[in-house]
Amino acid sequence: MTDESELMPIPTEEGCALSNTSVALCWQAWVVGYRKSIEQGKSEESARKFASRAYRAAMPPLAGIDNINNFIACVAHGILIDAINTTEGSRLLYAAQVASTTTRPQAPKPLPYY
Repeated sequence: MTDESELMPIPTEEGCALSNTSVALCWQAWVVGYRKSIEQGKSEESARKFASRAYRAAMPPLAGIDNINNFIACVAHGILIDAINTTEGSRLLYAAQVASTTTRPQAPKPLPYY
């Protein structure tokens, strides 16, 4: 486990992407993954790839509307910081769109007519 003092401080100002807890956790996973890779002597490119995998692994599951919304926020932030490429981001956003259809309330079935 990484010492808390080694992690980057997380801004919490309203409107900042990192004020979203899920986005902040994904960002911290990226930072920790990147730093560990660099400490192990990996190249910049290799460290970024490892950190990007850590970022994606920290994303919330696509279960429940809150998680889906946080997943979308993580994808958008990941694209902005180049942790997720745009092609993969599009696929992830589509997966979130499909998952969101399962959370919509369904119309009640009509009662049978006798």
